[in-house]
Order: sequence, then structure tokens, then C-alpha cells
Amino acid sequence: MSTGEINRVDKSTFGTYYTSKEWKKTRNRILIRDDMTCQACGNLAETVHHLIYDRIGRENDLDLISLCNHCHAEVHTYQDMNGIGYRLTPKEIEALIFKTKENYT
Repeated sequence: MSTGEINRVDKSTFGTYYTSKEWKKTRNRILIRDDMTCQACGNLAETVHHLIYDRIGRENDLDLISLCNHCHAEVHTYQDMNGIGYRLTPKEIEALIFKTKENYT
């Protein structure tokens, strides 16, 4: 597995990127860019999601979006159902969250 490649079994990345200082700086920068606001539902953002997985470790800011834990879990559930490589745009994420909320109200 090379840098940035996703392990298909446990979805970890080579070199434990998500615990690196580099990722922590990137994550904080994106949360600040997005005003600590979930870009899908408007709640407090607690996580940063990769829109594009094939550049993990080499991503640019446009590859990333701030999400709350609930929306992040919804996105990954949807992606897991459709294959790990399935990519959602920010607008598709927003629509998915809206649809999910409608089902629970």
C-alpha cells in the first residue's frame, strides 16, 4: 500500500496519517475555513471529511469539507452501501442529509 492509498479492509491509511501533525493542522484549517459549521446541516462541525479519497496525504483544501459527527456518519453509511470509492459532492451530501432528516420527522 502506498502513501494515500486506503486500506480496503479497515479504511486506514498508510502511515497513520490521521494521527499526524500534518493532518491535525489541515483539519484545524478546514474547520476554521468553514466557521466550525457542518456544511450539510449547519450544526457544529466536529470532523473533516475527504470528498476525494485518492489524494489522502496530498489533498488540497477543496478536497475537504467540515461535517458534524451525525452527517459524517450518514455520508460514510451511504458510501459503504455504494462502495468505498463512491464520491459525494458537497451538494449531494447536503441533499442526502436533508433526505435523511425527512425520513426521521
